[in-house]
Amino acid sequence: MKKIRITQVKSVIDRSERQKRTMLALGLKKMNASVEVEATPQIQGMITKVNHLVKVEEISSGFFNRNTQPVYSSCEPRCFRGASLK
Repeated sequence: MKKIRITQVKSVIDRSERQKRTMLALGLKKMNASVEVEATPQIQGMITKVNHLVKVEEISSGFFNRNTQPVYSSCEPRCFRGASLK
């Protein structure tokens, strides 16, 4: 099966309890959080229910994926992503 990356782009504040539980079931707890999952029919159904809150990208099966942006861990400071210090 193909893998997809799901990123939360909108908050779940003022959303129904069902949508909040769907986001938790997908593994998304915070804004801009991303998860990589298999594209099963169950996952695709959940994405359909919250498609206004998430962004979905297909991940190629190759070792090096040049089509998507690199994924950085949340503990890595943004200012050190390739910036040189002087």
